[in-house]
Amino acid sequence: TKRSTTTSTSSEGSLAGNISLSKRRATSVMDRMVAEFGVNPAQLEAEGIGYLAPIASNQTDDGRTRNRRVEATTDAAGRITFANRGAVEITGRPIGASATLLHQQYVLTVPAFIVTFFLIPKPPQFQIKRLLTSILLLCAVSGGITLIVYLSVAFYVLDIPDLLGALSWSLGHGSGGLHTSLGFSSLIKAAVGFTKAILGTNFLFGFNWFNDIAALLFDNLAGHEERYLANSLSSAVLYICLFSLLIALIALAFLIIMAIRNHFQAISLRRSPLIICCLSLFVFFSIFNTVFYPENLEFWIALVPLLFLYLFLSLNSTWHQNLNVRIAAFSLVMSLTLTNALGSVIPQSREQGDFWRDINQFLIEETSQSDLILVRCGYVCNNYLKHGSEARILPVFSMPASELVKEIKQHQSGQIFISSFVFNPLSGFEASGNRLTRDQQQENLSLLEPLKGRLVSVNNTQGHITYRMPKNSFNKENP
Repeated sequence: TKRSTTTSTSSEGSLAGNISLSKRRATSVMDRMVAEFGVNPAQLEAEGIGYLAPIASNQTDDGRTRNRRVEATTDAAGRITFANRGAVEITGRPIGASATLLHQQYVLTVPAFIVTFFLIPKPPQFQIKRLLTSILLLCAVSGGITLIVYLSVAFYVLDIPDLLGALSWSLGHGSGGLHTSLGFSSLIKAAVGFTKAILGTNFLFGFNWFNDIAALLFDNLAGHEERYLANSLSSAVLYICLFSLLIALIALAFLIIMAIRNHFQAISLRRSPLIICCLSLFVFFSIFNTVFYPENLEFWIALVPLLFLYLFLSLNSTWHQNLNVRIAAFSLVMSLTLTNALGSVIPQSREQGDFWRDINQFLIEETSQSDLILVRCGYVCNNYLKHGSEARILPVFSMPASELVKEIKQHQSGQIFISSFVFNPLSGFEASGNRLTRDQQQENLSLLEPLKGRLVSVNNTQGHITYRMPKNSFNKENP
């Protein structure tokens, strides 16, 4: 007869990682059957199924404990399967857990459309029942689009086999909570993020006076990528971008003033459904961005077309009558194009001035497929390493401490490198790309801190130190 073993894990971390860990646990049980009881290995088989077969509720500690188990089953031919089955643990604060879903344009349009429905002028024969029906239909369609998109990616791109796994994945990097604490500074950070998205101000970090102002207003402002990029630009390019930016600011201010004046002077504009919807979208996007991640310019980019759409709608009636409006619009477009091209697009297309490429050069060029790299530097940095290095990249906050230790212990084929950012992260990236709660993050750091004395420095690039971790660093004295 042939016996097989199957094991499971919790759902913290990726489904693929859980299944891999689950199978290793099953193999451990199978090996013990061979070593201690003399069972013929040809009669045994190990399987890992992760968290796919719970026998109790995963909402309580007792239920999760019961779900972590090893089962042995026998088929008709007498073959026995040992199965390790684990608990599903979906963690994360509500706003962080829902961030991935909420920040889709087709979802945030729902509250904006609802507000628009209530604010637009209604005909005399209008019925409230039809309005409610339209709102419900809108929510159903938007929710359906969201569900289809996420499940399609989860099932067909990431090969996640079940709904619970797809839900766990959808929590994304926001599952640890807000990226930054909510406070008065969030409004200033939001204004900076929106301004950067519209005007392309990365080049400003090339001026010492701007760095002094930024440091005065934001004691924790990172700007690592922007400052590194700006330092690669010549003085001539910096001043051309600065002059172009000033023209853009003057033109934009003039157009906004004219648009607001026309908006309040013309009743038709105040009642325009498209303008009302545009302003509603602007408000809801702004609130969400300010609460969740105010300084992230990628989030604010969605508001750029809304701003220009509002300007177009409000200035359309005066376009042919007012020459100044046409001059200001042309100046705005040309100056923004020049500023973004010279100060951002062109330099970012070159390797020179690429912060993440340069600072990770050793890990990208000197590691091999058999190596393991422990990192803590955000999703952009992690993806640079994943695409540039042949080594396996393991973010230290991607799994709980117990599973992190097992992953390190199981790596025996090559060298283990650890980035100094694990212990001293770049400002602005302390909590970037996490899938753990803050208590779990601290537990992981407490586990790694005692190893600092055993690490061997192998490279130092602009303050980013790469260490080599000796084998068997997690021994009996430091499990």
